Amino acid sequence: KKVIIVPGDIEEDASIIKELGKAAANYAREIIRNKDVVAITGGSTIKEVVHNFPKVNNLSDVLVVPARGGMGKKVETQANTLAAELAHKLNGSYKMLHIPENISGNALDTLLKEKEIKDIIQNIHKADVLIYGIGIADEMAEKRGLSEKDKQKLKSLEAVGEAFGCYFNKEGEVVFVSNSIGINYDVAKKIKTHISVAGGNNKVEAILATENCNEYGVLVTDEGAALGLLEY
Repeated sequence: KKVIIVPGDIEEDASIIKELGKAAANYAREIIRNKDVVAITGGSTIKEVVHNFPKVNNLSDVLVVPARGGMGKKVETQANTLAAELAHKLNGSYKMLHIPENISGNALDTLLKEKEIKDIIQNIHKADVLIYGIGIADEMAEKRGLSEKDKQKLKSLEAVGEAFGCYFNKEGEVVFVSNSIGINYDVAKKIKTHISVAGGNNKVEAILATENCNEYGVLVTDEGAALGLLEY
C-alpha cells in the first residue's frame, strides 16, 4: 500500500542501511498506537530500524514480540534482543521466545504444549504491526542452517525470496517454510500493517516475490532496489 524510498544504493554504500533503518523507524513511529502488539524479526537491517527508533513517551500498553523463534549466532541481531530494545523505546513491554531455528518436529510439538510458549504464540498471532527484513532465498537458507536436502528442495521449487521464515517463488507463492514457532504466512495475512525493509539491486527479485501480492505491505527500500524494480 506504500513505498518509501531513501536516496542511494546499499550495494555501493553500506552506510545506506542506517537510512533504511531511520525511514522505517519514522514510519513505524507514526502508525503504532496504544495497546498495539508489534512483532519483529531479527537481522542486521531490522537492528538498524530499532537502533534508529526515537524514544517515545506518549504511548501506553504497547507489547513487542519476536515474530519467530531465534535465528543467528549474533545475540545483538536476534529477534528477542531487538524486541526488548524496541519495547524500551516505545515505553512498552516485551516477551521473548527462546526457541532455536529448524527444531525437529517432535521437539516442536512438545514445546507447543508449554503454557509459557502457548501464551507468547497467542500474543504473536494478535500482532497489529509486523516489521521484517527480506532475504535472498539461498542466502537465508545458508544463514538459517537448512539441511542440504532442504536447500536442494528450495532450488527445485525455484524459491527466490525469504521473509519471516517463509520462502517465496517469483509468483509470490510460499513454497517452503522453515521449521520454527511464530508467525507463518496464514497468520501474516491477518496482520493489517507489514513494514518490510530491504535495499540493493541484488534484492529486486526477493522483494518482488515477497511483496508483490501483499496488500498490507509498506516497503522501505533504496534507490538501487527501486530502480531495479521499475526495470523489472
